[in-house]
Amino acid sequence: MVFAIIDLGTNTFNLLIAKRLPNNTFQKIFNTKIAVKLGQGTINSGYIADVPFQRGINALKQYQQYLLDYNVEHTFAFATSAIRSASNGIEFVTQAKKITGITITVIDGNEEADLIYYGNRMAVQMNDEISLIMDIGGGSTEFILANQHTIFWKQSYLLGAARLLEKFNLSDPITPSEIIKFNTYLKEQLISLMEAAQIFKPKELIGSS
Repeated sequence: MVFAIIDLGTNTFNLLIAKRLPNNTFQKIFNTKIAVKLGQGTINSGYIADVPFQRGINALKQYQQYLLDYNVEHTFAFATSAIRSASNGIEFVTQAKKITGITITVIDGNEEADLIYYGNRMAVQMNDEISLIMDIGGGSTEFILANQHTIFWKQSYLLGAARLLEKFNLSDPITPSEIIKFNTYLKEQLISLMEAAQIFKPKELIGSS
């Protein structure tokens, strides 16, 4: 069976096409990504503006052609922070289905954290000790405290790179006063993470994006 997975992130839409083999493993056939920047200019206002909205639809139209080219039998498309938090997120999902035939499932922060954990567990050698997984997205950042067997704690925060850049409009290079303001905000937002880390005492940080 040839299948495709589309990750509709805030900044990037990722496409992976693979084939399931008889021994229940997978062979990667094709993968690509398109920068869509869905949250450009409006991510903290809670909607997708017209230009990035159309960029996202155009990206899916390109992906639709790849699905045909590779004779994909099943497509699994998942939308994350920008679409799930936008007032016109459902409109985007509806238009995508109408124009491309691709059905999009919008997942919440908990589901996203679960998938991040399983992906990292496949990619990184974890053991019985607890790790802190930090997945940096454009709209949200997920933190998961887990080992190779299970998740002990997880949370999704609206602290993605696109949200933070729009909120703070930082200088380049960043100034000392901006660093203080930025770090103060993060400490306020991540109190629950600090509390969980004190309880579970992770031994390493695993970063993903």
